[in-house]
Amino acid sequence: MVDPFLYEKFIVLGKYLHGRVLDIGSGRGADVELMRGLAGVKHVQPLDIVDRSKSKELQPTLFDGGKIPFETGEFDASTLFFVLHHSPDARALIIEALRVSGACIIGEDLAETPIDRLLCAVHLATSGWARGNQFRTDTKWLQLFDELGLRVLDSIYVGRSRYYAYPVRRAFYVVAPAGVGARVQAK
Repeated sequence: MVDPFLYEKFIVLGKYLHGRVLDIGSGRGADVELMRGLAGVKHVQPLDIVDRSKSKELQPTLFDGGKIPFETGEFDASTLFFVLHHSPDARALIIEALRVSGACIIGEDLAETPIDRLLCAVHLATSGWARGNQFRTDTKWLQLFDELGLRVLDSIYVGRSRYYAYPVRRAFYVVAPAGVGARVQAK
């Protein structure tokens, strides 16, 4: 299956993917392959709570879903592509992602309408990753970033018609701590 959000993740927001990148919640490794190939990122480190990688070269470092086992500032950027809604503590995971990287690209489903909330609940129940229920509206995501003292460097919204199998509006946010400047540059 072709990634329906390829353009947003790796073309438009790919300018924030350079240097060393940590892909949190790497799954089978598809985004790692795309970052290495399409976005031209030389070093992408997969990270996940289980190893479901499709090959040895995509094998992730394993972690408990909370504390990321890397040094502070070890990465230039991190990604959380459709991961936070599965986390029992999205707030803590964002803080950890930004502890180890200068900026974080977050992709999430937006639970804006009753239909969205129903589809999100079905997704959570059938995904095998029903550990959390962190679906939020755009307003709630932006409020959380503000509470965490983060600034949104960039954002892109994808309409519900993009992916008919799961017609929920989505957002991609590039966030960084408010005081971070020089480390977070688009290439």
